[in-house]
Amino acid sequence: MEKIKHLLFFVLCSICLTANADSALSGKRTITLLSAEQKTLDIGQIEFTPQGEKIHYRISMNDAVFSDEFLSMRPFKCIHQNEQMLCHLVYPYEKLGYITQQDLTDLEYDLLFLHKSASEYGINAWNGLYYRLQLDTSGLTGSLREVDLNILAAPPEQGDLRPITADMLYEADPAQHLFPYIRIQ
Repeated sequence: MEKIKHLLFFVLCSICLTANADSALSGKRTITLLSAEQKTLDIGQIEFTPQGEKIHYRISMNDAVFSDEFLSMRPFKCIHQNEQMLCHLVYPYEKLGYITQQDLTDLEYDLLFLHKSASEYGINAWNGLYYRLQLDTSGLTGSLREVDLNILAAPPEQGDLRPITADMLYEADPAQHLFPYIRIQ
């Protein structure tokens, strides 16, 4: 009888977590960057539209927090703080166009950034930033990974929609970056 109670409790908890995750990935949400000191900066809105297992989304960046920069012969939207710049890199290639509760990769690709010192000339794809996202009951949270985004200089091989692999991502030192965390809720 005790085993049945534990099993029932586990099943009910799983249902509740799934329901919370479903609601976290539907409707309008705010995309917020967080500093190591928990200072926040709302950089955009995202609207999730579930369609079965697939969750389509649309991002609208908050242009008011970004400045327009022309770096290394390309336009970027950048955030300036504390002599550092964080520039949004629009993913230039084909993606699936949706996420699932188990696969958040397309959204991670839409939240790519490059960082540089404000005094540096140009921008270097070697200084890529990738937020690794996780689903929790209140939404999505992510922690920063460093990545060499020179991989994006040429289109990926035919059919390879995921050129950035896990072995390319390195855990970032939160003290070295403006916004080592991201939250979508």
